[in-house]
Amino acid sequence: MSILKAHILFPSSSPKSEARVQLAKAAVAQWSHVLECVHPRTVPPRRHEDCNDYLAGTDRQRCCEVADFLLSSTQEIGWFGRGGYGATRILPDLQKALQGRPLGAPKRWLGYSDISALFAFVKSQNLSVECIHGPMLCAFHEQPNQADITEALAGRAGPIEVSDPHQDGFSGTIWGGNLAVIASLAGTPWLPKLQSEEAFFFEDIDEAPYRIDRYLTQLSQAGFFDHCRQVFLGTFTQFHPESAVLQRATELCQDLGLKILGRLPVGHSEPHTPLFLDRPYRLAPESSKLLPV
Repeated sequence: MSILKAHILFPSSSPKSEARVQLAKAAVAQWSHVLECVHPRTVPPRRHEDCNDYLAGTDRQRCCEVADFLLSSTQEIGWFGRGGYGATRILPDLQKALQGRPLGAPKRWLGYSDISALFAFVKSQNLSVECIHGPMLCAFHEQPNQADITEALAGRAGPIEVSDPHQDGFSGTIWGGNLAVIASLAGTPWLPKLQSEEAFFFEDIDEAPYRIDRYLTQLSQAGFFDHCRQVFLGTFTQFHPESAVLQRATELCQDLGLKILGRLPVGHSEPHTPLFLDRPYRLAPESSKLLPV
C-alpha cells in the first residue's frame, strides 16, 4: 500500500497551542504506515497574551502557501492545519496568483470551518480541486473515526449516517460548510451560485440562534437560495443549549421554504464525518444513510 503524502497548509490561524500540535503529531504517527505529513513552513502556536496574534503568518505568506500547493506539479493532497480566521483575506491575491495558470496536478484537500472560504473560492472559480469537509490536522487526535479521515485523504468517500432523513430521498451533489464564513462572502465574487439539483449543507460553532437567523437571512436576501431549495443540517456545537440552535435553524429553513433533507454528523463535532463536496451522493431514507455514488 502506497503512503499518502499530505501537505499541511495554514491559510488562516495558527495552532492554538504547542500541546495540540504534539497531540496531532502523535495521532498521525499511529497511521505512519499509510500517512505522511509534509510541512512546507513552520507555523508557531498562537501567542495568547497578544490578542492580535490570530493569523498564521502574513497575508502574502499564507496566500503563497496555498498558491504554491495549487500550482505544484508534485503536491496533490492538502490537509489544512487549522481554521480560525484569515482565509477570506487572501482570496483577492490568490485569484491574481492563479490568473491564467493551470493547476499543476490533480488536487484534493481536506478541512472545514474558516476553510469554507477556500471551498467557495474553488467552486466560484470552477477550479478542479476536490474539496472534502472534514477534520483538520490539529483536531485529528480528538476524532474517533481516524480511519475514515485517512480514507478521505486518499479520495475514498464512505457512507454518512443521517438523522431524520426526508422520505423523498435525494440524489445529487452537496456543497456548503461553515454558515458564518459562507454568509460573510455575500456581495463578493466568491460566493458560489448553487443550482436546483444541488443541496446546501451548513454547520456552525458557538453561534446563538439569532446569529443563525442573521446568516440565513443575509444569504436569502443575497439570492443564494433562488435556485437551490434543499438543505442538509450539520452540527451546531458549543452554544448551550445546542438544541435551541438546531430548532432555530430548522424553523428558519422552513420559513424560507427550504426542504430539509436530514441532519449529518458533520461539523465542529466528534465524530466529524468527512463529506465530499460536489461529489454525487444518494440519500437512502430506508437505511438513514447518505451513500456516495
